[in-house]
Amino acid sequence: MGRLSIQLAGVPLQNPVMPASGTAAYGQEMAQDLALDQLGAFVIKSTTQDPRAGNPAPTTAQTSGGWLNAIGLKNPGVTTVMTEKLPWLATHYPDLPVMGSIAGATFAEYVAVAQQVASAPNVKWLELNISCPNVERGGLVFGTDPHTVETLTRQVTDAVTKPVFVKLTPNVTDIVPIAQAAEAGGAAGLTLINTLTGLAGSSRLKMCWSFIWLVPMRSKSARRRTATRRPVSTSSTSCRP
Repeated sequence: MGRLSIQLAGVPLQNPVMPASGTAAYGQEMAQDLALDQLGAFVIKSTTQDPRAGNPAPTTAQTSGGWLNAIGLKNPGVTTVMTEKLPWLATHYPDLPVMGSIAGATFAEYVAVAQQVASAPNVKWLELNISCPNVERGGLVFGTDPHTVETLTRQVTDAVTKPVFVKLTPNVTDIVPIAQAAEAGGAAGLTLINTLTGLAGSSRLKMCWSFIWLVPMRSKSARRRTATRRPVSTSSTSCRP
């Protein structure tokens, strides 16, 4: 074991470095520029039962304070992930542990996808992306209600044998009860955090875009900060010409 080696929920890693889910898809593109076997682990893009086309372009916008994105959980669906994406990683990087990030619109979808992804030999942990609307509760995001988070986490942990991490949304008034609910549901750990809700506008075009995500960046000047440095609670957003 090297100086940077750690254990994550009982699984040994050569170092603690891994890409956040969604930033490197399923590894094929990143592998063109980076030797993936130098990573401690690889986190795949959040996967759902059926393929999702995601949001129409444009899905990203650059601002003075960072990047906004509205990808919309674009993914090829769990069947393709199980038959193509995870086998590719296993073939080219057999010693690279994988965290399988999953998402869904219902409790049943989360459980079904979790069972399938967890069956892959190179998947050592699961990650629940709970920043998704629950269609059984009128579209309320799973990760904003402690009872829902505990119930979902318990259902998934009861259905699989591999450690489950819960990826929290920061877009709540108090994240502590959400984290405690995940722990109560049997989560082995937490992923902090999903991205922050953001807003971009154009006074020239008299338009605004909302319900997109802000990835904060720190300004090069210590005196000039151009991005949000901490989450804030907002009840509504308006845009005027």
